[in-house]
Amino acid sequence: MAAAIGGLAGNSVVAPRARRDGPPLLIPTSRDAVVRLTPVAIALTALGLRPSVAGLLDSLGQHAPRTLECFRRSDDEMTTDVELALARVRPSVAIIAGDSDVAVAAAFAAARDGIPIARVGAGLRCGDRSLADEINRIVVDAMADHLYVDADEQVRALRDEGVPGAQIRRVGSTLPDVVYRWIEHAQARAFWRRLGVNPGQYALVALHSPENLRRERVDPVVNALCRLAARMPVVMCLDPAARRALETTGHLQRLVDVGTSLLGPLSYVDFLSLQTTAGAVVTDSTNVQEETSILGVRCFTLRRSTEATLTLVHGTNLLLGDDVEELEHVTLGAVRGDAKFQLSGWDGAAGRRIAADLRVVTMA
Repeated sequence: MAAAIGGLAGNSVVAPRARRDGPPLLIPTSRDAVVRLTPVAIALTALGLRPSVAGLLDSLGQHAPRTLECFRRSDDEMTTDVELALARVRPSVAIIAGDSDVAVAAAFAAARDGIPIARVGAGLRCGDRSLADEINRIVVDAMADHLYVDADEQVRALRDEGVPGAQIRRVGSTLPDVVYRWIEHAQARAFWRRLGVNPGQYALVALHSPENLRRERVDPVVNALCRLAARMPVVMCLDPAARRALETTGHLQRLVDVGTSLLGPLSYVDFLSLQTTAGAVVTDSTNVQEETSILGVRCFTLRRSTEATLTLVHGTNLLLGDDVEELEHVTLGAVRGDAKFQLSGWDGAAGRRIAADLRVVTMA
């Protein structure tokens, strides 16, 4: 473990593992990470191991995770918050999800302080090491002491990278925990009624990756979305970064003019409500790819690669690549009944399995 970190950290000095008496520290470093860690927070609390939280200011706990304007906090602000929390809480374990630069910084800070690292969503790989997110996933996994994986594919990826099998736990994905917990509430919200669209008859668009928001790419993306809106009703959810990209390039009004329903950041439950009744979803979000697969909603991913490879294998998600012209293939309709996810461990109890294992770890 120390040797692996040493190779990654250069001349950094890694402190020896020391007993910590503080509570587990959850470190959600992106909006998607907040959702993945929420079931772990709930399960830890139920076991009496009430966790602390550092990173994003969010409502981890008994309430649904929020899809909020988390990007108002800069990477520097979140990194500072994590470092201060590590020193203040002296946690028994640091629990990290996500693949942002802040996740890497948090892992290094915990390792240097001798704090064990638990990694939720370990082993996810897209196979493209030219992407910063892929390198971040590899680095954080290499520093982790306890790696919680979604499926056998991730176990194999980690073993191929030299991670000892004793450190790997196949627990399933925590995303079904979130979907199953709040789906009835989401369906009751019937958010689509407010937009004047009919269930199964609209495409839900959620694009937020920096790759799709580059200034030179926004124009062809918007052109393709306008052509999509000519074929079917389109509902588009915009986080602050996406809205800024469209406003600064003058494209926001174009989308309105072709009848696109534009929405600001939504609560998790409201966004889930729109996913449950969409005829198709266009996204670049890993979480959304997996959520739609759980729901049996057809997903089209505007990326050249994805770490959500299980969704491709099961036929619930079509990878379009980075050519926006491929949006012509977006059609409405549910996925085949035999393509819906039926994976071991994707049962809504992954958070409880992680919390039970961490309880043993923290008491050892």
